Amino acid sequence: MRLVALTLAALVASAPAAQAAESLRHVEYDVITIADGARSHQRIALDVLVARGEDGSVIAVSDRDDVRPVRVVLDHSGIVRTNADLSDEAVLLCRFFALGAENLSGMGRDDEWNVDGTRYRVLRSNGSGRLDMSFTRDDYVGRLTYDASRVVQMRFDMHGSSGYPGGVTHDVRYIATLVADSQP
Repeated sequence: MRLVALTLAALVASAPAAQAAESLRHVEYDVITIADGARSHQRIALDVLVARGEDGSVIAVSDRDDVRPVRVVLDHSGIVRTNADLSDEAVLLCRFFALGAENLSGMGRDDEWNVDGTRYRVLRSNGSGRLDMSFTRDDYVGRLTYDASRVVQMRFDMHGSSGYPGGVTHDVRYIATLVADSQP
């Protein structure tokens, strides 16, 4: 677990001084959701507020044009704990953001692992830390591009079915792309 603390400490140490008072790291994603053919678009921001090593991180999530960001405790295995409702898209971004607690450096083609019910497999590595991965979770499958050297997911594209109260199931596709990062 020392690696988790070192990874999170690196995020703290490299945060720009101007943003350090508010956020240790700020990332934003453009997210497209296609549910039963209807398309919507939103921007979701994640701000690391506290890096706590083995206990995880406290992040603020802003989605759906929230007036107030939702505080989330994100542990190293990708479990999202909050008392507020988050969109499915925000929960997915938080889970993938938790990959920063994993040591993905040195991962190569066909490496596989399981984190909190999500199965990951490296499809390709460019040698400089960029990983193209596939993943499966419950009723979802998808692709994820992760930059291990910057400790951030660059893009994901996933599809599957999502159940809602009353037993209604919808075909859903999520596409998220990193558009802003306070880290160089």
